Amino acid sequence: MGGVRVFISSVIKGYEALRGAAASGARVLGHDVLRSEDIPAGPDTAERACLDLVRKSDVVVTLLGARYGAPTAREQSPTHQEYAEARAMNKDVLAFVQRGVEPEVAQKAFIDEVRAWATGSAIASFSTPEDLRDAVIRSLKELELSRAAGRVDPEELVARGRGRSEAVARSLHEPSLVLAIAPGPSTPLLRPTQMANTDFQRDLERDALYGKPSVLLAGAQTRRALDHGSLLVAQDRGRVVLDADGTLVIAGPAETPDDFMASLVQEDIVERLAAALRFAGATLDRLDTGGRVTDVAPIAALVRLGYTSWRTRAEAQRERGRMTMNVQHGEELVVVTLRPPSRRRRALTAEAREIAEDLAQLLRQEVTR
Repeated sequence: MGGVRVFISSVIKGYEALRGAAASGARVLGHDVLRSEDIPAGPDTAERACLDLVRKSDVVVTLLGARYGAPTAREQSPTHQEYAEARAMNKDVLAFVQRGVEPEVAQKAFIDEVRAWATGSAIASFSTPEDLRDAVIRSLKELELSRAAGRVDPEELVARGRGRSEAVARSLHEPSLVLAIAPGPSTPLLRPTQMANTDFQRDLERDALYGKPSVLLAGAQTRRALDHGSLLVAQDRGRVVLDADGTLVIAGPAETPDDFMASLVQEDIVERLAAALRFAGATLDRLDTGGRVTDVAPIAALVRLGYTSWRTRAEAQRERGRMTMNVQHGEELVVVTLRPPSRRRRALTAEAREIAEDLAQLLRQEVTR
């Protein structure tokens, strides 16, 4: 990870010693440090100049203490804006939370937001500048080790996820919604003996049926099996399929029943996709405690649609009992991916709703065009 540019993000006043300690830790490892203190005078505002440094950086180190900082015109503090910019650009974010301080209300909400995103080796705590320097060195080294596991190829993730979703689709005989999550870099997460372990299989089945969220129907007849090296938890209208590399496929009904006919309901599609994304995030957290997986590619599909309608809940209520068909899709499988196709691993839980809304909109565009 040589030649890495590390941006130090925090409030400035009163944090000079902490910012210096974080910079020192990064430089010990031979990294270049980018800081607002080093921005030369120029025509740009300090806010714009700092966001530009975030874009130029490879890693953003965010220091979180008691103070939130003064909100700008965007109604966020500069540190919060820098964090949001780093996330939007898929940057590596390492967060460090100060112990023994009482955060302001806005700062506590910000810290909670960061904790939901940057878990494991990506978040640490500290008390003194010396603690912080050591924590920065340790976290940057762990990031280096995770990167050494291999580069993420987003197109490979999409190809893998699409292949698995198509394989599962062939086992479905009713209109179904399928979500595949392909993690990267590609590496074995489970040994064959773990896949065959009855307790592990039972735990996956329990989470699928009764987890928060659940993705299979509690009370329905369920079976478990090893199928060509994959672990299958299956019902008549649902599937959870897990591969040794962590690739996960969740399938369930696509349509929402009505008194007269079933239809694709926008909000229900979004909720089912969001639940599947959160389930995938929780499953990866259990499989990969070492943080080897850094990125994921979500792939959504609709299977065996035939003739149906795609409506919002409000439209479905207004048209209750009426037959309206705006989907006449002859293809057996419709698949969509995001652009860019991959997201940071934590997005599975932290941005599940947003990703689900985007995937649902892409599916709607494909099947109603």
